[in-house]
Formats: sequence, structure tokens, C-alpha cells
Amino acid sequence: MPDYPLVSIKDIVGGKFDKLPRARVTGTITAHRYNPDDGDTHVQLSDDGGTHLVTEVIPELPLTIPPKGTKVWVNGIVRFDGEHGFWEIHPVTGIETAG
Repeated sequence: MPDYPLVSIKDIVGGKFDKLPRARVTGTITAHRYNPDDGDTHVQLSDDGGTHLVTEVIPELPLTIPPKGTKVWVNGIVRFDGEHGFWEIHPVTGIETAG
């Protein structure tokens, strides 16, 4: 299993990390939306300080997405979305409820 170094949501959003391309973050699901154009589900996470991070679950790696308000751990690949102008985790390779 690949190593997913723990990175804060704030550091990913600010582009301040050096462990590319994998990362593990924790946050609370604040929204999720299915995109019928590409089949991805955008899952927005928020840290305790209110910083938001977009993560994307893709159809090729189907995962069960917990409901809004659930605190989770997310593993995935960090990348810059040039089309939308922000850092994200895409694809998500694992998601689990945080205890």
C-alpha cells in the first residue's frame, strides 16, 4: 500500500507541502455534488478553522461517501486544477470515517 503522508487542508489549499503527489487529510464533509459530465463526485472538506478543500471521487475508484457533517480521513493524489485555479485531491483513493 502506498504511503500517504499527513498534510493539513490549509497547507494543500495554500500550496505549501512537499510530499507530492500523495496526501492524507482529515476534515468534515461540508458538501458533495455529483457531476454528470464526468461522473465524478466533488466532496468538499472543511478543517476546524473553516478552510475548504475540494476532493473528487471518480467512477473508476468507487467509494462510499459518508453524509454531510461526517468527519473523515481522505487519501488521494494532490494536484492543481488549472481549469478552476485551486489545489485539490483528485482522485480520492480512500475515505473513512474518523473516530
